Amino acid sequence: MRKKVEHKINQAVAELGRLEYYRIDKVREKTQTIRKVFDKTILDMARVGTIELLDGDTTGMNPSEIGNLIRYGDLLHVYFKFPDAETEPEAQQPQKATMRAAKPKSAEPESSKTENIEIVLLEIEPEIWQSFVELCQGREDKAPVQKIREMIRDYIKGGM
Repeated sequence: MRKKVEHKINQAVAELGRLEYYRIDKVREKTQTIRKVFDKTILDMARVGTIELLDGDTTGMNPSEIGNLIRYGDLLHVYFKFPDAETEPEAQQPQKATMRAAKPKSAEPESSKTENIEIVLLEIEPEIWQSFVELCQGREDKAPVQKIREMIRDYIKGGM
């Protein structure tokens, strides 16, 4: 069932054209699948890394549009993108809701492999997050994910 729905999602994305990110409710309309199956497939695709879920601003959306988005716990996912997209979302675009740690290389010894984790940043105002993104890119020419990893490493080293 998941493969069929994933195929329908890919067809819907192709119909919408090559975009950096896709609004979930617009893709859902084009797939004409059962809501529960569509949501589970999108969440599964995000879990395995096929897509990245993004949050966004829902102001200006009517309740029926918001109802067609994907809610997972406290998060409301508005957009998704394929990880091979080259550019980061800009100020007017959705903001990343999650980040993934680097995937381990199989050639590394067992003890030095990193574990894939997902970090959810809750209760961060969009303006603060956008300022953080701009500072990371402007001052240090780094992606926010890289800066957060660096901050975690520095915090751990400082505690030793």
